[in-house]
Amino acid sequence: MGGARGNDGQYDLHLFTLPQNTAQNPVEGQKNWDNCMGKYLPENFPGGRNKPTGLAVGSATRAASGDTNDTALILGIIAKETGFSSSPTGDHGPMQLSGWVKGYLTKHAPNLILPGAYDPFGRKSQASRNRPFTGDYDANVMTGANWIKYQRDNLGKSDYNIAYGWGPGPTAEIRSTYANEAISLRDRYAGFVNCLKTGR
Repeated sequence: MGGARGNDGQYDLHLFTLPQNTAQNPVEGQKNWDNCMGKYLPENFPGGRNKPTGLAVGSATRAASGDTNDTALILGIIAKETGFSSSPTGDHGPMQLSGWVKGYLTKHAPNLILPGAYDPFGRKSQASRNRPFTGDYDANVMTGANWIKYQRDNLGKSDYNIAYGWGPGPTAEIRSTYANEAISLRDRYAGFVNCLKTGR
């Protein structure tokens, strides 16, 4: 995500935080949200999927440093993974970060894992997978965004290939379906995200 690296090449949490427009009229903000939702996401998409929440859009926007494509990709993955639940179960958080991702980043780029991105307990047993996420929503999304950027910059992956790897196994067909849907959602959400920024 643009601007995520500090001058020393490290990823810093504060660089993900966009300045807040404290002068914004909340009524006008709600009108803009409703207008953009009606224009770009008038129905649930696809197949009755939940619409993006303000929590998810704000977190994704900050994690993407305001980049429309990256915000939309993050939202597409959240939609696929947890349907915009504020207290998801399964793996860790709205981005459903796995223990495998944590292990990989711990070995290769531990500074990309933000405090609170993971629950303080593992999620291997069914009982633990049924527990709601106890970590920090924003930290989870920002760590997911860092993982997306790492895969682009260091592993040369496209958005499709990133989504393909995020998807569930065990077959290539299942992963391909997941990736196609995530990219379709990215494209659909991009217009909505841009409208929130521009009013158009």
